[in-house]
Amino acid sequence: MSLSFEVVAAVEELLAEGRHSQREIALKVGVSRGSVANIFHGRRAPLPEDLANPLHRPIAKCPACGCRVTLPCQACRARRYQEDLLAGKREPPALRETPGAFGEHLTAAELARLEEVRRAKIPPALYRPLHALCEESKDAA
Repeated sequence: MSLSFEVVAAVEELLAEGRHSQREIALKVGVSRGSVANIFHGRRAPLPEDLANPLHRPIAKCPACGCRVTLPCQACRARRYQEDLLAGKREPPALRETPGAFGEHLTAAELARLEEVRRAKIPPALYRPLHALCEESKDAA
């Protein structure tokens, strides 16, 4: 019988506290002492539901970039997405409609800082100033 992730997490939490013996933890949680020992020594095989959660997938070397990541590599995915944007294979995401004018709640200094950060983060080929985006969204409406 395999242990659910919740049971394993409870055992790991009690082990991390360091106040209980493996036998006491096994009695508290309702598993065998051997299961507690296997969890303690890292010998428990991951369950399918563990692997579905990206935080619980095993770390491996990405075949494309060579980084140690949980597969699929999100850095490679983001890189491909940005390359597709620059090559014109994808459309940039549309602006979400928000009630009121964009940035009306920001001060002039905050808007200037936002524009500065956007200019630094967005590739030059895709960059458009906020006021231009706001005018485009008004024209489209």
